[in-house]
Amino acid sequence: MRFRLLLPTLQTAAMLVLIWAPWTPGAHDGHRVKQWTLLPGPDSLDWAQGVNLPAAAIAIPVEFAARGTEGLPNLRVRFYGFWLVGLLCWYMVGRFADDLLRWRRERRLPRAHWSDVAFALIAVPSSVLLAGAFTFGGEGASSLGVWGAIWVAVTFAALMFRLAQLIRHRRKLPSS
Repeated sequence: MRFRLLLPTLQTAAMLVLIWAPWTPGAHDGHRVKQWTLLPGPDSLDWAQGVNLPAAAIAIPVEFAARGTEGLPNLRVRFYGFWLVGLLCWYMVGRFADDLLRWRRERRLPRAHWSDVAFALIAVPSSVLLAGAFTFGGEGASSLGVWGAIWVAVTFAALMFRLAQLIRHRRKLPSS
């Protein structure tokens, strides 16, 4: 199975469900839907942030730079930032799952790509810091704490796997 294609597709489907969110209070009135446009609200932003937690390290500073110091937070820019950067995060997690399945099937570790190692080295500290801030800092929704724990486990497993690949396939220096 190609997880590198499946996981970003599932993430996109989840983000479309989050942005529409007919169960959000105030989004519908009886049988009529008040809001047909795809405008994210605070609840959908919390879930988008949890689903794409490593993307917060990029999406939040970009949104802050776009609005400047005087403006109010722009939920749309932040939501779509999580969505777009989250696609990359889920693609890299899919590559990790594909390599893990290949290792289990062939009983040999595939070679590590520099992009996989770079993602793992960046995503682990980002996930740990953000999960700690949302879990112990009292910020955000309760879903952020759960997603934080999931992302810490996934990124840490990816980092350990990528380090094992590097150690297994390291180049031997010629002896003098």
